[in-house]
Amino acid sequence: DYTGALGRFDGALDDEPGHTDARFYGALAKMRLGELAAARRDFSGLARENGNVREWEFAGYCCNLEGLPDVAVLWYRKAIDAGDASPAALNNLGTSLLISHTQQTVSETTEESIRLIREALSAKPDSPVIMFNLIRAELKMCSLDESYVPESSLTVVHDLMASRPTDYATCFMCAKLCGRVSDRFPEFHDIGLDALEETAALGPLRPQMALSRRPEFVVYRSNPRFLKLVAEAQSNSGAKRPPAQSSYLEPPPRR
Repeated sequence: DYTGALGRFDGALDDEPGHTDARFYGALAKMRLGELAAARRDFSGLARENGNVREWEFAGYCCNLEGLPDVAVLWYRKAIDAGDASPAALNNLGTSLLISHTQQTVSETTEESIRLIREALSAKPDSPVIMFNLIRAELKMCSLDESYVPESSLTVVHDLMASRPTDYATCFMCAKLCGRVSDRFPEFHDIGLDALEETAALGPLRPQMALSRRPEFVVYRSNPRFLKLVAEAQSNSGAKRPPAQSSYLEPPPRR
């Protein structure tokens, strides 16, 4: 009952206005209730007053939930510069950089994103969220530099497909990465087709996805398995894909 909890935290603050934990957990309750702007203001105020990495990280997390990745980047950097090396901080900064606008070039932000997400995955190797983000980041680098070798992601894709992922977005991202590199790494040719078939099994491939025109799938254009999927997609006019189960974010630790 987050509404009731928020009332109790507000009552504690009436008795002791400077009670840091009551302010923090009150902000957390607001975040759970969807009052993101109010929660962000509270976390930001605590962070400025106390310099605690917990509040910096949660301020960044709220910015992400509000669709403000540029501001989130600033808060996560403060947390990491202050010594926060949690997988959540590393992952969330890395994925924020992928969609933010900074003074760095796209290649520079993508390189930094990959480095951060790799660090996060080293610390939390079983996280499907961090695996998903590493594939996203290295796929983006492949589109920027055709000679780039996404070694980390290929290992992740191999492991994910071996365990048969049940998330539509993850399967499709695996298929895209395999298609992008299968001319250089033939062993991933069939893995990519497997991933695309797994995607179709989890939800409809839609004609709007224009499979046959995607650069990642050029290598498959004459493959009967791929042509069957394209034909099935054409028959799915108006179909909606299932909601993505994968979040790009790791919830920060409360410490």
